[in-house]
Amino acid sequence: MENDPLLNPLEARILGCLIEKELSTPDHYPLTLSSLVAACTQKSNRNPVMELESRVVEKSLDIMRREKKIATLVHEAGARVPKFQHEMAGVYGMSAVERAVLAELMLRGPQTPAELRNRVQRMIPVLREGQVEAALTSLERIDDIPMVTLLPKAPGRREARYAHMLCGEILEAADRPGPVVIEAPVSNEEKRIDALEERMKALETRLESALKIIEDLG
Repeated sequence: MENDPLLNPLEARILGCLIEKELSTPDHYPLTLSSLVAACTQKSNRNPVMELESRVVEKSLDIMRREKKIATLVHEAGARVPKFQHEMAGVYGMSAVERAVLAELMLRGPQTPAELRNRVQRMIPVLREGQVEAALTSLERIDDIPMVTLLPKAPGRREARYAHMLCGEILEAADRPGPVVIEAPVSNEEKRIDALEERMKALETRLESALKIIEDLG
């Protein structure tokens, strides 16, 4: 499991936004696709800033729903369009504070406990002393999955930072110039179809070669 990341960067951005809106604006949650795209691409409280098309987000949601089971499609009575919600609380039993801490790390990258305490309050207004630290400790491993880790203290920094591990390798985003453009992901089903198409092409090539040999012999 540790060598197989739970999410890719786009899925982490989507999941972080779903958690953020669930906790900070519950009256507007679950989210429509257009609202989720707007949340994923907003320029505030995001590092890195991303440029995403609706079809890219929609395709990632489909993989998160069908293959990873961490998002669901919701049809509300009277609603004109379907909405989406995450399933992290149900799947992993996370508390609201744990979800908020994880969302901040997914949305803004590595942060110190002090930065997290300040920023998590936009999702958890009544935050008791020690809750962020307790959440970080519990998130170090849930269901045998390492979700956050304490990074080595960087030169010139007074305090060590935590980072989420849902995408595997931890990449710093602070110095990236301009927004990150992400292409549509490929599902396991699409990979299977591509592999079958490659096999068909190879078989067709072998058949053509065999027919040519037979023709030459004749």
